[in-house]
Amino acid sequence: MSFNFLQIFQDDLIPSMMSKAAYGLATTCILGAAAYAGYRVGAPEKHQTRKHLNPELNEQIKKVVDSLKISDDQLIDIMQMLEEEMNTGLSLSTHQHATVKMFPSYVQNIPNGRETGQVLALDLGGTNFRVLLIDLHGDSTIDLTSKIFIIPQSIMIGDGKYLFHHLAECLHEFMEKEHLLNTGIC
Repeated sequence: MSFNFLQIFQDDLIPSMMSKAAYGLATTCILGAAAYAGYRVGAPEKHQTRKHLNPELNEQIKKVVDSLKISDDQLIDIMQMLEEEMNTGLSLSTHQHATVKMFPSYVQNIPNGRETGQVLALDLGGTNFRVLLIDLHGDSTIDLTSKIFIIPQSIMIGDGKYLFHHLAECLHEFMEKEHLLNTGIC
């Protein structure tokens, strides 16, 4: 089985993709903050801070902290509201107006280690672009080949079409080096 992860995008789709990436990042931040808050509330004894020397100030701090605590029922309500918002974001008919933008995952099964084939993975973050070739052997083992490409500052702050052109050049270089250009992987 071979997976194709490279898709050629038209120039007018780039702003839309950047907007979707921003929504995805915002959603991730919201969920991360909610998980962290739940962790802190669930085990407050693990997160005690040093008491201030002024007892009056300690009482004021305690009042503020107590006002931020939520009950189990409130947490359940928040979870239900978030789930409703995510479902609204996933629905084709309501996605456009959703508060939390969601995009469907086309993953249909959880990996079991018996997968075989080659997979190209692309990781764009910060100042680097990483290309990985993963050979899945079907026995829960893999071979991994990767290369990290630096993204020049001028490309990072420039027009999106130059960024995607640079990424395509990096991918081409990697595929040429690994003899993948005419294999049908992309």
